[in-house]
Amino acid sequence: MIEDLQDRKNWKRYWCTIPKVVRFITESERVAERISKDHNVTVEFWLNSNRCGIQAVVDTEGMDEDQKLQAIMKAATALKDFDVRFRSIEGF
Repeated sequence: MIEDLQDRKNWKRYWCTIPKVVRFITESERVAERISKDHNVTVEFWLNSNRCGIQAVVDTEGMDEDQKLQAIMKAATALKDFDVRFRSIEGF
């Protein structure tokens, strides 16, 4: 079932049987996309057979140490904002 839920096309099929799980996944995706746009950082929601989570992707290739630190801090701020926004959604 987890493999099916990793594909957006299958979410409607499971909505009737496990609506809270599907809502959790859809809201996580939505918030991650919004945070990515707001902070100009790639924030991704991921799901596998053992767990799910969010991650910020930071490409530091070619950056000096100060730039790397700024990029990491920007990503950390985006992840914190994800947490705040997700927890503000009713039902979670």
